[in-house]
Amino acid sequence: VEKSLLVVMPDGKNFKKIETAPDGLADTIKEIYSEDGGGYVFKLVTTGYSAGLTIMCGIDSNGKITGATCVSSGETLGNEKTYGELFLGADKGTVDSVDSVSGATKTTANYKKALKDALSAFDILKGAAKKKRISFRFFLRVSSEKIPYLCLYSAPARPLQQQKA
Repeated sequence: VEKSLLVVMPDGKNFKKIETAPDGLADTIKEIYSEDGGGYVFKLVTTGYSAGLTIMCGIDSNGKITGATCVSSGETLGNEKTYGELFLGADKGTVDSVDSVSGATKTTANYKKALKDALSAFDILKGAAKKKRISFRFFLRVSSEKIPYLCLYSAPARPLQQQKA
C-alpha cells in the first residue's frame, strides 16, 4: 500500500489510514490516508465506460493534486492509466479547466468527477466545510392563510475521529 501512496504523493511521509471519516464525503471515496505534511491520499472507485475504475489521488496541504493514477480498470482502451498526468497541480479552482480526452469522454469526465470528489473531501477533512446546512419548511398561519417559510439551520459538522496510536 505504501508504494502506491508514494506514487501519487512522492514527498509523503508516515501515511496513516483514516478509519472513520466525517459525514458528507462522496460515495466514490473508499479509503483515505493522511500523511505528516498535512496532505491526503484518496482511493476512489467510479464508473467510466465500464464499472470498477479505481483511482488513487494525492492532494498536498495546499489543496493541489500531487498525483493521480488508475490502479485498476475495466476500460477497453487502457488510456485511463495516463489521465492522472493531466491533473498534476490542479486544485478545486482549476480542475474543471482540464479537457476531456477525445474518444474517451465518459471515462475522463468520470475520472475528473472522482478527483473533484477527492478535492471536496480534502476541504471537509481540513475543516473548510465547518458547518453543515439543514433546511426545512414550515408554514406560518396568518388568519386563514398558510404562508410557506424556508428555514436554514447551520450545525457544526461531526469532527473526524482520531485513531489511538
